[in-house]
Amino acid sequence: MKKRVVVISLGGSQIIPDDVNYKYLEKFKEIVLRNIKNYKIVVVCGGGSLARKYIRAVSNSGGNVYLQSLSGINATRANARFLSYFFGFDLDWGVPDRLRTVKKYLNKRNLVICGGLEYKPNQTSDSTAASLASKFGADFINLTNVKGLFDKDPRKFKNAKFVSSISWAGFDKIVSKIKFKPGEHFVLDQTASKIILKNKIKTYIIKDLSQLEKFFKGKDFVGTKIASWKKMKKIILREKNFSRLKEFVKKNKDKKIIFSSDDDDLNRKVMEKLPVDLVLINLSHRKDFLKQRNSGFNEVIARIALKNKVQIGINFDEFFVLSEREKILSRVKQNITLCSRKKIQMQFVIGKEKRSLVLLKSLGLVLGMPTWMTKGLVLYWFKKSTN
Repeated sequence: MKKRVVVISLGGSQIIPDDVNYKYLEKFKEIVLRNIKNYKIVVVCGGGSLARKYIRAVSNSGGNVYLQSLSGINATRANARFLSYFFGFDLDWGVPDRLRTVKKYLNKRNLVICGGLEYKPNQTSDSTAASLASKFGADFINLTNVKGLFDKDPRKFKNAKFVSSISWAGFDKIVSKIKFKPGEHFVLDQTASKIILKNKIKTYIIKDLSQLEKFFKGKDFVGTKIASWKKMKKIILREKNFSRLKEFVKKNKDKKIIFSSDDDDLNRKVMEKLPVDLVLINLSHRKDFLKQRNSGFNEVIARIALKNKVQIGINFDEFFVLSEREKILSRVKQNITLCSRKKIQMQFVIGKEKRSLVLLKSLGLVLGMPTWMTKGLVLYWFKKSTN
């Protein structure tokens, strides 16, 4: 089975705050090595105080922002090389400095360590990590020295409230107010925020390594979850006119958007062109093909869904269409098989009576969902029929 990829942005302040953070890194090493049997992990090292010292020196000598940024990038690569030695990597491996090299290494190994890649304006190691997460369809973890996002600076305000969950748009609104400087220190930089917003990357801000371990084990953990499926408001759209649908999507960009249609061509167009989160494929009243079920989903659409991070919905209410139940179940299983192979998350979408998440996870296993897919199930209930 293809392994799930996780990209970790390891803050430089965690690697070498003043002296090398040996106990922390030893624990980090244990956790990473223990979990690479189930995951492929990319660790992107930040520059921390080393980068800030380099940048400050270049700035004081009259160096421009470009030279300051290059100094910071080289600090991240120095930290990455050190960490690769700490993990016992072969000296001949080196530290990748281009995306294609990271991809090449990841195809061969379960763990890759790097720093900043090619220079881009307004970019830090966080945005490098976010770009890699987008490229590999990965979850993104920002491992830093604060437990997550607060509504104001907790170092200055005792009444600052911890934010456990926030939407992509909500988070981007906060970080967009901060002026970028090379070597800046925040839970996540603006460029990274734009990347996770655009590509709908599941992002987590974590401080304690015990919480990182819980993440890998699929347990609840303390940290900020950006684009939490449970907290974001959800809306289901059935508009058949694409132009009007586009406007609806634009007006509801701060919500989790589910699109539902009986038109397979429209479903594909929506997946390709619009930033929706889930497409609900209705499976009743279909005429099957000669050699397989007509499930409204195929290899081409699966590639589009995977590329654009679109989840595929299963209409739970259709299970009660008694005259077609056998055919519908066969079509659902066919879609589950393809989504499982392509690593696409599926969800049950429910109208009428509310069902428990435990029941849905059990049903998913019976229908053939792998465990990673059932772990990603959340409750989509719209209090009325989804038909």
